[in-house]
Amino acid sequence: MRELVARDAALALRVTLDVVRGNRAPRPDPALLVLALIAKTAPDAADRKAAWDALPEVARTGTMLLHFLAFADALGGWGRLTRQGMARVYEDAPLEKLALWAVKYKARGGWSQADALRKAHPKTEDAGRNAVLKFLVDGVLPEGVDDTALRVIEGHLLALEATSDAAAAGLMNEYGLPIEAVPTHLRGAGVYRAAMGTNGLTWLLRNLGNLGRVGVLNVNDRDIVQEIVDRVTNAQALKRGRIHPLDALKAHLIYGLGRGVKGKGKWVPVPQVVDALQDAFYLAFGAVQPAGKRVLLGLDVSGSMGMGQVGGVPGLTPLLGTAAMALVTVRTEPTYLALAFSSAGGGYGGRWGGGTPGLTPLTLSPRQRLDDVVAAMQKIPLGGTDCALPMLWAARQGVEVDTFVVYTDNETRSSLTCAGSSSIRGEALRQTLSYCTWVP
Repeated sequence: MRELVARDAALALRVTLDVVRGNRAPRPDPALLVLALIAKTAPDAADRKAAWDALPEVARTGTMLLHFLAFADALGGWGRLTRQGMARVYEDAPLEKLALWAVKYKARGGWSQADALRKAHPKTEDAGRNAVLKFLVDGVLPEGVDDTALRVIEGHLLALEATSDAAAAGLMNEYGLPIEAVPTHLRGAGVYRAAMGTNGLTWLLRNLGNLGRVGVLNVNDRDIVQEIVDRVTNAQALKRGRIHPLDALKAHLIYGLGRGVKGKGKWVPVPQVVDALQDAFYLAFGAVQPAGKRVLLGLDVSGSMGMGQVGGVPGLTPLLGTAAMALVTVRTEPTYLALAFSSAGGGYGGRWGGGTPGLTPLTLSPRQRLDDVVAAMQKIPLGGTDCALPMLWAARQGVEVDTFVVYTDNETRSSLTCAGSSSIRGEALRQTLSYCTWVP
């Protein structure tokens, strides 16, 4: 990616924004990292400025902003363009959004909003904005400032003084507070029930286990069960919330497990909710916008792909993650082909397994379910993962491809011919922008 930014930062930015706008990435951090690379290392100052201008669109939440800041800081110091770019975020963000950040996203990834403000030094004449910025730095809300956007901060300060779960829940309902605005020791059943109305769908998917742990979500409360089922299977809500299919899949796996990934929290999964989360995975395809490109998928099906976890999610093996992401492409893109890395000359696959790396066409259909895709992948004779092969195959077969996507657990074999130096890469291949994506 550094090489792409150095050669054509404008192209890297266009691709990044296209992926973000299409909600095609399951996590925001890769896009934030690329944006930071452009903002800090692009040779042309105009490209660096364009990246900073795009920051509010890519970093939609306070967490994303602080993650971007961590990436950018690691790539260089705080020069004029960096200070101005960060300052503009705080100067131009809608005041209601900034006030929400002040109580919901105070610190993430080793950085706090106060750290950013002390370095960026934003300036504004707006009394309400100055009040929010002051609160972000020292936790004090100036008196005498009358702005409805400040209510969430006022409610947060009251919640800090609350002495019971019920009192905190009442403040959440009155002031529209997210659960992050309430001290951890007050987060009981009442607070979690209130959070169902004040926090968004992303929070709900991530906290179904907590709702079960504190007793809010249980098989005996039909109203709560139905409310949750209705929310997670609302296609329009999934689209508005930018819920990626992989988010729904992770929620399905974790909630169905009945215990937390971290900590000792346990709950009894409600069957209707488990089924609804499975439906949400397929409904969430509507939140992904097609790129309109001719896509060639290279899928690793080696034995190691069936082991381990992706993102620490139990049950989400690299193979399952690859199948899910392949199905996203199949259901959203009009033109695609899929190839599985297989054994071309005997032996078995993986980095150390032996056998000649080869490719086997894999027929995937939008009508297939996730378990069908996994089963089809498991039937392929295992082979080494040579990331050059999809590019070489396309060139030899005369298949026009706009985007190559390779999914692997990173156990790749070295190749005598790499995609970047192949003697058969023609003009079409030279002009192809390829993404090489792996599932760690």
